[in-house]
Amino acid sequence: MTTDLPVSTPAKALGQDADQRVASGEAPTQDAPDLASAAALLNDLGKEFAILRSDVERMTSSLSDSVHEATQLTLTHTRLYDSAVGVLQEATEEAVAVARQLAQRCIALSKELRGTDLLAERVKRLRGSVDQLEAQVNRVL
Repeated sequence: MTTDLPVSTPAKALGQDADQRVASGEAPTQDAPDLASAAALLNDLGKEFAILRSDVERMTSSLSDSVHEATQLTLTHTRLYDSAVGVLQEATEEAVAVARQLAQRCIALSKELRGTDLLAERVKRLRGSVDQLEAQVNRVL
């Protein structure tokens, strides 16, 4: 990403042009101070550009590092999420299997208790008959 631009070449060219006029005996024109200030300005701009380029390179490098770190964290998070989903899925499947077994056992117990319900009905009727018999025996005595 580094671009080596000749920073001082335009400034040197402007300075040489002014120097050639003085060497040839020409009188310095009003443009001469402007050329010198333009050369100084170009030198300053070149330095500022170099500083700016360095800052941009540092920021780009920092951004690249941050993106890399974020990518790694995202990848780690995704792996953990996948692992958690897998564990949750296994636990859910086990819970469903246990619930099915419980339902089947409840149905079997209900079938077994139907006979007990019939027996309880008979015992209640028998108890009522015994109570009636006891009442009649108590009247006779």
